[in-house]
Amino acid sequence: MAQFTVYHSDISLGFGDYPIEREILAGIDAELHLLQPGKSAEELTTLLADADAVLVRAAPMNAHLLASLPKCKVVVRYGVGVDTLDLDAATENGIICAHVPDFCMEEVSNHALLLMLAAVRKLVPMDRTIREGGWRPETLAPMQHLHGQTLGLVAAGNIAQAFAKRALALSMRVIAYDPYLEPAAAERAGIELIATLDELLQQADVVSVHAPLTPQTRHIIDADALAKMKPTAYLINTSRGPTVDEAALIAALQEGRIAGAGLDVFEKEPLPLESPLRRLDNVVLTPHSASYSDHAFRLLSRRVADSAVYVLSGQWPRFVANKGILKKLDLKPCPDPPNLG
Repeated sequence: MAQFTVYHSDISLGFGDYPIEREILAGIDAELHLLQPGKSAEELTTLLADADAVLVRAAPMNAHLLASLPKCKVVVRYGVGVDTLDLDAATENGIICAHVPDFCMEEVSNHALLLMLAAVRKLVPMDRTIREGGWRPETLAPMQHLHGQTLGLVAAGNIAQAFAKRALALSMRVIAYDPYLEPAAAERAGIELIATLDELLQQADVVSVHAPLTPQTRHIIDADALAKMKPTAYLINTSRGPTVDEAALIAALQEGRIAGAGLDVFEKEPLPLESPLRRLDNVVLTPHSASYSDHAFRLLSRRVADSAVYVLSGQWPRFVANKGILKKLDLKPCPDPPNLG
């Protein structure tokens, strides 16, 4: 019998038997058990009852579930966001919540650039026209240029700052609304901080959302926000679907109140077949894939498994999401200190 029991609460297709995680966990005599996705929090209270650690993708780790895990020392989320984890409840129950905020920074910033270029340069309509036997769409107008235009970042964390570098290389002006970003950090990244979201929306030719999903950022781009954007402006979202009021966005796109959008995330995923977004020519759609590259996902598997191993070995993980736990536990320093550049 293994010394530690570790569960993956909701596996993804295409990851096989999770060999990277298994190998790393085996180093401390920890056995990994895989659970199929779609389990409710109530079902997980029984299935995870003997867990020493839980690896989680999207399963809801709510207060009731966390309180039902008497042995659990750490929950590790695959990825950056922690909106599916009840951080306060985890702290109350002495459980560390670890995540990987340095995951896929380059991939997502590259994908945001892809969506911006594809939307503004009308890549999809031109490609479709040629595939259907034509040469050019009936008209390419209106088509914006990007050099000299203004990119507005809604939140300016690591991914947004990486995107800013790419936009600056295109000779764009980059502005951001982020009340948490230090002015010195913004200056180093070539970003001009804007005092209010309204000012950013009014100035930007491209608005790119990079905010984490919190009660404060849910529908931060709503009907009022869209009404403040230029009619020639584009909206890009590679953060979380619910940061944008999708119904309001669809109406703005259908009525031509903004020029277009590039979306990798949606309020409901997979995107419903009946969604009007599927039928709009002024939208570029990708299937929540901005984070993906073979390299990034291999590294993510290692980071997640390492975090579980560190905690089960009496050490802090690289990143702790529930900061309140730092005062409650006395662990050794992380042997692999983080580096966000």
